[in-house]
Amino acid sequence: GNAADAIEISSFAYIITVFKNPNTGSPISDDAFWSGLLTSAIYSGMLVGGLLSGYFGDRIGRRPALVSSMALNSVGAISSSLTPKLPNHAQLPWLLMCRLSAGLGVGGTIPSVFTLIAEISPSNQRGFYVNVVAWFWC
Repeated sequence: GNAADAIEISSFAYIITVFKNPNTGSPISDDAFWSGLLTSAIYSGMLVGGLLSGYFGDRIGRRPALVSSMALNSVGAISSSLTPKLPNHAQLPWLLMCRLSAGLGVGGTIPSVFTLIAEISPSNQRGFYVNVVAWFWC
């Protein structure tokens, strides 16, 4: 989960060089509006996903919240891979929704996985196991 989250966030530098603005034909990396909007979508989703995962983790349990967050991240990532197949005018709005969905999943995964590991680890080794999970972000 944690490694997939890191890849989801860091892969965007590549993604914005591939897609083109349908109005100008230039890469969206040259378009401040679209590159800013698409970049902020994942972080906005992370904010909301983190808040919601804490709530749902308390209500339905950490594992179901974690699995749900990972599924949402997967749906967003897989859906975004379909973006090049869409007509040019629909690519950027679709990618925006996919990035937002993936952000909700990433935001939900991060607090859920760390809290779950801290709760199930033996107290004398808790720090070690939390650090092992954190290693997969790099």
